Amino acid sequence: MVKKPVNVGGYLRLATEDYITIIAEFMAGFSEDAFGRPVQPETMLPVAKEAASSGRFADAKNPVSNKVYQSIGFLDAGRIADIKFDLRP
Repeated sequence: MVKKPVNVGGYLRLATEDYITIIAEFMAGFSEDAFGRPVQPETMLPVAKEAASSGRFADAKNPVSNKVYQSIGFLDAGRIADIKFDLRP
């Protein structure tokens, strides 16, 4: 059973290719917050497209989170070899 978050605005929706721009903007913002350097959302479009078409990414080295995802119905659909962020100005 999926538990909806409380005190969070908005609603759950499937991340489809219609949301690639929003996903790219989120990823760029996350990259900037995490690494302290601005990232143009356009550079995140290929990764956003992959995220929208594949569903959910999980850390293969974290058995606890993987067990949780599997318990609510997520299936292993493959591996991403490497995602790199270019932090050069």
